[in-house]
Amino acid sequence: MSRPPKYRGSPYGAKDPENLDNILSELFHLRGYNRFKANEQLQEMWDQVAEEFSHAAMKVKGIKNGVLEITLSNSALLYQLDSFYKSEFLHTIQTEYKHLKVREIKFRLKGNLNK
Repeated sequence: MSRPPKYRGSPYGAKDPENLDNILSELFHLRGYNRFKANEQLQEMWDQVAEEFSHAAMKVKGIKNGVLEITLSNSALLYQLDSFYKSEFLHTIQTEYKHLKVREIKFRLKGNLNK
C-alpha cells in the first residue's frame, strides 16, 4: 500500500494570504487613484514654478517619457510661455525637482480645460 503524499502548504494549490498593503496598492493602481494623486502633485509643483502665470488657463496633463505637458486655453499665453519662459521653467524644474527627470516642456492649446 502506498503512502499519501506529505502535506505541503495549502490544499488545492492555494497561495498564502497577501498583505493588505499589497492588495490596497494594487486596487489604487487599477482604479487610477495613484495617477490622480500624482497629477495633483505635478499641478502643485507647476504652480510653484510658474507662480506668476499660474491660473485657471493652465493645467498640467502629466509627464510622459521625460516630457512635461502643460495644456493652456489661451493662445497668447501659450506663445508667451513657450517663447520667453520655457527654458527658465525647465531649468528650475531640473534643479529643484530632479526626481521628476523632466527633459522637456511642451505647451498644448486646448479650448476647454475642464474636460
